[in-house]
Amino acid sequence: MIPSNAFTAAAITGGFLPPNDLPYTPLRQVVWGGQTIGDGTKGRLVKYWEIYLDTSGIIIRPVNGAVAFTLTDVDVSQVTSVSLAFENNMGPVIAYTVPTGANLYYFDSQIGQYVTRFFPGVDSCRVCVDDARDFYLSSSDVIFSYTQNGNLAYRKQRDRYSIESIVGQTNKLLIRVGQTVKNRLQFELGTDFISPPPSPLSVPRFVTVEGILFVLSTIPVLQSIEGQSVSLNAPQLQSLVGNTYDISQPFLTSFDGADIVVNRPVFVSLEGNLVIGSPTFVSFEGSTDNLVSDPNFKMMSLGLHFDGIDGSTIFEDTSFSPKVVTARNGAVLSKANSKFGGVSLFLSKDINSSVIVPSSEDFNFRTGDFWIDAFISPTILRGFDTIISRQTTVTAIQIRVGQNAQNLEFLIGNQQTTGLVSVKGGTLLINEMQHIAVGRRGTTLYAFVGGELVGTGTSAVDINETVPLVIGGLEELGTVSQNFSGYIDDLRVYKGVALHVANFATPKSRFSDRQEYNFLAEPTIESIEGVVAPSKSFRFFRLTATKYKYNGVDGIAPGTDVRITDFKIESITVGDPAISFLTGKSTPFPFVANASSEASTTFEVYRAFDGQLSDASRWISSTSGGEQWIQLDIGSRRYLKPHRFLIAPDGAVNIGGGYSIVDFKIEGSLTGQFAGEQVNILTRSNIQSGWVPDQYREFLV
Repeated sequence: MIPSNAFTAAAITGGFLPPNDLPYTPLRQVVWGGQTIGDGTKGRLVKYWEIYLDTSGIIIRPVNGAVAFTLTDVDVSQVTSVSLAFENNMGPVIAYTVPTGANLYYFDSQIGQYVTRFFPGVDSCRVCVDDARDFYLSSSDVIFSYTQNGNLAYRKQRDRYSIESIVGQTNKLLIRVGQTVKNRLQFELGTDFISPPPSPLSVPRFVTVEGILFVLSTIPVLQSIEGQSVSLNAPQLQSLVGNTYDISQPFLTSFDGADIVVNRPVFVSLEGNLVIGSPTFVSFEGSTDNLVSDPNFKMMSLGLHFDGIDGSTIFEDTSFSPKVVTARNGAVLSKANSKFGGVSLFLSKDINSSVIVPSSEDFNFRTGDFWIDAFISPTILRGFDTIISRQTTVTAIQIRVGQNAQNLEFLIGNQQTTGLVSVKGGTLLINEMQHIAVGRRGTTLYAFVGGELVGTGTSAVDINETVPLVIGGLEELGTVSQNFSGYIDDLRVYKGVALHVANFATPKSRFSDRQEYNFLAEPTIESIEGVVAPSKSFRFFRLTATKYKYNGVDGIAPGTDVRITDFKIESITVGDPAISFLTGKSTPFPFVANASSEASTTFEVYRAFDGQLSDASRWISSTSGGEQWIQLDIGSRRYLKPHRFLIAPDGAVNIGGGYSIVDFKIEGSLTGQFAGEQVNILTRSNIQSGWVPDQYREFLV
């Protein structure tokens, strides 16, 4: 695609096309690619792919997707940069540097296999497709560019990378090459040599969880330069142990003794090197005790968070070996109820909905250990309604509601020889997320509800079949029956390990997607578009009416009261259930409602949090006058992300002259004392107009 290996007479520079316009990060790159590796039928402009390091090797995957390829024969502790491009057939081309040179991994058509070729003395290198547009498919090339012995040079795929072309002399490093907005192939050279990263195991480990990058360390990880912002694309920020990090935005500073957290999905964590590609930075106030690992991740056969968009039928398997998961008969993600992530799987027995996962050797437990768990919230309890199953006319494994329509039942066995073993116990609840689990260790079977061991049994049955795994029903000979009605969240299947054999604490966060660290306790983070911001994590929320009208008179004198039909706080949590509607001052657990005063038990404060837009269910303060407030304790410290507050006034009298709020404030606190430690979230003044009886009025933050 480079005509006669020649360049334009005059430099025609321009910005790089996305995603090559992202700030340079030596150990992670995002590129365009096709649908799947090895399939170029849909072109190479289908979705973004990324390449990065892991302890297992050099990883390729779709951005935010499952790992698609791992180059394992690599000493990752020696790798100083990685780069990725795809051939026409979506075959990967990987270039990576080590202290002694560069390696190029590609498919050698002459011998019909992938090879790794070493280029000694290369200081820096990148690979790219010169033009990935479908129209130029036949003429496009993968270009391997590099600096070596004071020269900038390149080699082309169509020459099998055997012919070197010199671009010119340089004493700088190559940091980027690719197509620009002016349809030119452009090389970008850096100004300084970027030192090789330390060994992946010698510095703090990082992990991305739901788009949030946590830096784990027992010491302060980063320190700012006299409190000032750091320069773009320069390793000027150093940790206290002397390791450099490539920081790509100018707003990152640190706090003495604090870890650093990076938010949102385009970021990557590298074990040993913090590489940042976009502009949102935050401080992390929590302790590293809140981070735990999943040492059994490689044994996870199925991992379904059931996260995504409300109404979606796409269910991503984030296990070690991801599988295709298909919705049937109306199985859908729903925001109506969830444990983590804001949505969960909704199934209805009325329409025989279920989810199917094709047969896999990962589900053939044979006579070994296994574990299955999930959070469930039935909308109705009926005997034999099945949560998950895999059954033939010979062997069966089934987790279902017991015949009495109250307990959990775990069935396993050979229906033709030893028969089925039933382990059951516990109490299942309607419309409440409960953790359920079953497992086998040795020949002992275990069943758990809410982390409590509710039953045991014995079975050494050999599970080895070719039938699919069904979620929400029992399939026999192609027919699904005994369907489950309700919500399922965070479902896991493990082969080769039983996670527990005694009572245990149920998960406090969604399960880990990798064999690293995952967020466990409450987040304590905040970010504002790339600027380090103060924390906005609270446990207590208080709405105070500082001025209000009573029949047209300001209500700051005795003899007046405040009346609120309902107060809603929306979108305040990350990875936790939404705030429930209260049915009492401390029901459901862990919520607790308080108020400055209450007119009577008929108008208790919890009625302002019950979701009922009715004068029959409202909070009314006493007639003591002065500022009046209602407060909600949500039970634990949680992160307040962009959100809204909804206030519905009393409709007993005409709002124009009745109980309308004039001024109010919403504050957050970690202690609940509101004695100076609180943080102001929202303040509004002179808003006496606009109130509609028994209707929500929205205030955005």
